[in-house]
Parts: sequence; structure tokens; C-alpha cells
Amino acid sequence: MADIERIGTGYFWNIFFASALVCAGVQVLARRHGRGQKGEALLRPPPGFRAFQRVFLAVNLVAMLADWLQGPYVYALYVHYGYDQGVIGVLFVTGYLSSAVFGAVAGGMADILGRKKGCQAFFVAYIISALTKSSPSFHWLLFGRVASGLATTLLHTAFESWMVCEHFRRGFPAQLLGETFGKLALGNGVAAVSAGIIAQTAANYYGPLAPFVVGSVLLAFSLAIVTLGWTENYGTAEAADGDGAVGALVMRVAAGVRDGYSTILRDKRLFYLGMGQASFEAGMYTFVFMWTPALQANAAYHDAVRGSLGLIFAIFMVCTMTGSGVYGRLSSEDALGVRKLQPIVHAVAAMSCVAPALLPFHTPLMMLSFMALETMVGMFYPMYGTLRGAHVPEDKRAAIMSLFRVPLNLFVVVVLGNVQSLSTSVVFVLCLAVHVAGFEAQLRFRRAADAKTTTPPSGSGGFDFGGGGDDDGTSSGDGDGDGNGGAATADVDNDDASSDER
Repeated sequence: MADIERIGTGYFWNIFFASALVCAGVQVLARRHGRGQKGEALLRPPPGFRAFQRVFLAVNLVAMLADWLQGPYVYALYVHYGYDQGVIGVLFVTGYLSSAVFGAVAGGMADILGRKKGCQAFFVAYIISALTKSSPSFHWLLFGRVASGLATTLLHTAFESWMVCEHFRRGFPAQLLGETFGKLALGNGVAAVSAGIIAQTAANYYGPLAPFVVGSVLLAFSLAIVTLGWTENYGTAEAADGDGAVGALVMRVAAGVRDGYSTILRDKRLFYLGMGQASFEAGMYTFVFMWTPALQANAAYHDAVRGSLGLIFAIFMVCTMTGSGVYGRLSSEDALGVRKLQPIVHAVAAMSCVAPALLPFHTPLMMLSFMALETMVGMFYPMYGTLRGAHVPEDKRAAIMSLFRVPLNLFVVVVLGNVQSLSTSVVFVLCLAVHVAGFEAQLRFRRAADAKTTTPPSGSGGFDFGGGGDDDGTSSGDGDGDGNGGAATADVDNDDASSDER
């Protein structure tokens, strides 16, 4: 058994170094290409932009690092406490159901009460969630999953909404918004890879609870920075002036959610964009739960996988960085614009579910498929972030983004709520189906966008993905012309270089 473990562990280290080498090559090529695209078309950032960008990226990336730290060991911690897969499924379902419930209103509340307050609420909720992991009590762990669901929704709505609003409020060009998204995606990959190694090191020395403690400390520091250094902004001017009465607040939040819902139904582009996003993330978050037991199903790899959870997580995150770099390189080509990359991302994600569905005990092939999926995740986030920046109205941004998350959470709740009665093959067949649905949604989004020239969101300053303008989905003033400002070409000399409970 020792030989199997040694060979298996070496196998994962070989994959890590090989994938890191590929990632480094992609990043170098993309960076060189980005420099080659610059010249007369270079858009010089206005004064104050780099400082603003650094502060936002530092805080958001620390928040993501803390989130990533728990990724490899959530499932393992519950097993350590003696819970079986059925009970663990209930705990995961509680988190996703919490995210679905809070997702319907949290974004609207952030628009009304303030996006800064929404970011502060994220830190508080996540610290509470991490602290509950110190108890093996099922009820405490369940409460922690509820807090985690709220935190997850705020992480993926409040921070982006605050940044986009502040970006335009300060008068920065719309073309630079994509650059921030690209650097966020690249930095998120770096944070995720680092988190895998840090989490495994901490767990090896202090047990599976250690990564959660480290994350809590990071979150506390970031909360202090946001509290002392960030300004407040709102979805509407009236939100800042409203009274604090509970009844009035509830009515305003409900009105904001209804307005966001009706906006999605009126605009086919928003509807299909949201469905494409929800479908992709539904399959991805189901994978988040399944990758640990799936890779451990083969007895020959069980011990090696159990002893390398952080390393395997780091491999996945290296693949995410590779996808971010590939996106930055391809989206800079006029012939292959942002929207034209959508079918590739959704199709490859669907195909990555075939091997786990047909050969659930073939660990090497499943590992390769999971790496392909994570590569698509790296392309997905900057791509959809740029598209949301173009199509989602500013005054309803957080509410609409929260509503996008409701169907994905409902899907995951249904699947994980029945995971004990479903085989690994069946679960991945369902993931395949939902990725195919996302592929269809993005095709309909492209047709709707081509049929109608996009009107830029209020205050956005001129994104156009509706078929007019440059085919790469950016204004010609973007020196990188990559639709994300260089996901893989972050200016690491001057700037700082995804996620839920993965």
C-alpha cells in the first residue's frame, strides 16, 4: 500500500509541474502578444486609476484567497468529523440553498444599503462560517453553511458592483474595466494555486481545520481595509437618501428585486446571458462537491488522493490560470471576439463530463477531464465578467447578478440533496446535460445580441457587444484589444496580480 501511495503522490506532483510549465508558457506568450498589440492605440490610464485598481484587487484577491483556502478541505473536514456522504451532501445543500435564498435579495439590498456594506457583510459572514468549522456539532456546521451561503452570494455580487460603480463614478474609461477583470482573473488563479499549497501545508501540520483558521485571519485584515479605506456607493441616488425604517427597506428591496426580474424578462440578451452563466456554474459547483469522492473511488489512488488534496486543488487552479491566459490571447484577435469564445467554453465543459460519466473508476482520465473543465473556468469568468459589464444596467447590477445565481443554486440543491442515491456516473450525466443547456443559452444570447445593437449601461461609457463596432467586443481605444484588458498580460511590475467553496 505504501508503494501505491508513493507512486500515486508522485503522479500528482508530475501533473502539477507539467501543468505549471504549460501555464507559464501560455502566460509568457500572451504577455508578449499583448505588448505587440500596444503602440499608437495604447490607452494611457488616467491619474488615480492604478492606485484604485491596486486597492480593489488587493482586497478582493485576499477575500478570494481566504475562500480558496477552504476548498480542498471542506469535504475532508466533514469526513474527519465522522459524517458520511449523505450527511455531507445535506451540509453542502444547505449552503447552496442559503445562497439561492439570499441570492434573490442580497444583491438588491447591497444596491440600496450600499455596496461597501455588502462587502463588509461578506467578511463578517465568512468569518462566522469559518469559526463554526471548529465544532463537530452538526447544528453548528449547518449554521456555518447558512452563513457561507450568504457570504458566497455577496462575494460574487457586492465586490464587482462596488468596483464597476466606483470605476465610472471616478470618470475612468470604460475600456479599462476589462483590464481590471482580466487582472482579477489572473490574480484569482495565483491566489487559488497558492491556497492549495498553503492549505495542504497547514493541514499536514495542524489538521484539516487549520486552513479555515488561516482564512479567518486574512478576512479580518481585509475587513479593516474596507472599513477604513473604501467609499460607499449605491445602485441609485435615492438609495443613499432613504430612511432606515425596516418596512420601507423591505419594500425597496422587494421593488429592486422585482425591477431586476422584469428587466431580465424584457431583455432577451440578459435572460440568455444569465441562463448561460447559471448553467455553467451549476455544473461547476456540482463538480466542486464531486471531485474528491470521484478521484478517491479507485482504491489504487485513494490514499494518494487523500494525502494530496491541496496539491490536486493547486493543479486545478493552475489550469484555471492557463484558461485565463488563453482567453486573454484569443480574445485579442479581431476574428475571434469575446462572444465567439462562448461556444468553445461551454462545449469543452460539456465534453469534460463524458469521461467521469462513462469511466468513473479511471482516475487518470477523470483527472485529465477535470483539468479541462478548470481550464474552461479560467476562460469563463473574465469572459462573462466583461459581457456583464456591457449588458447589465448599472442601477440594477447587484440585484440582477444575484438573480442569475438562483437557478444554479436550485440545480445544485436538487442534485446534492439526492447524491446518496445517485452514482458518480449519473451525477456527471446531469452535469453534462446542464452544460449542454448552457451551450444552447449562449447560442440564443449571440443571436439576440446580433439582432439588436447594445445600448451601453447607464454610465458605462460605451461597451458594444451587439454586433456593431469591433468584433472583439471592445472599443478600439483599448490598447490590448483583448476584451478583458489582458487576463494574461497583467502588468506585474506595477500592479497586483473564482470563487466559491471549491
